[in-house]
Amino acid sequence: MGIRNNGLHRLLPTVLLALAIAGCGAVQKNDVSLSENVQAGAVTSMPTATQEPASNGGGAEADKYEPAATPNPEKHAEVMLYGGNPDFTETVERKAEITYASHEELIQNTMDELQKSVEGQIISLWKDIAIHSVKLDAGRVSIDVGLNDEKRLGAPGELMLIETLKSTLFQFDFVNEIELTQDGEKVESLMGHVDLDDPITRDSQS
Repeated sequence: MGIRNNGLHRLLPTVLLALAIAGCGAVQKNDVSLSENVQAGAVTSMPTATQEPASNGGGAEADKYEPAATPNPEKHAEVMLYGGNPDFTETVERKAEITYASHEELIQNTMDELQKSVEGQIISLWKDIAIHSVKLDAGRVSIDVGLNDEKRLGAPGELMLIETLKSTLFQFDFVNEIELTQDGEKVESLMGHVDLDDPITRDSQS
């Protein structure tokens, strides 16, 4: 009995030491495995970069826009145009419908129409005159013309030319003055027979 107990006591430290050594080995192995798993997980679980949608650089400003300007609506006016009879003995008138978007355009289109004749009824005294420009500013119509020496009129024709212009343009309430120039220069007379007022006013209309 005593012998058996002594043997057990001798073996017990050896057994405990063996168990301790085995346990340390398992813990070390587990630590190594855990470390490997952590390293592997760090690589595999690293988030991949996501590509964000490209910005147009405008931000909120890019969404803003300016609406296109609304063009002026076309208007129509019935105007009186003045010319001469086939014998150039008296002035005659005719009606025409003019399309326009502004007062200046109304004057420009009226001058275009004033240069037209109606065969056998009305002769335009302005048909052979080149109109370089027509402008409207603060009630003054400025007209720059070019003359063909071969188409110059005599005194009665020149007088009728000026009178038809005045009658045509002064029918518009917004026109107070007419300034005539030749090739950009002021002249005392267009054809040498009738003196030009500078400017021509309503008061000068006969």
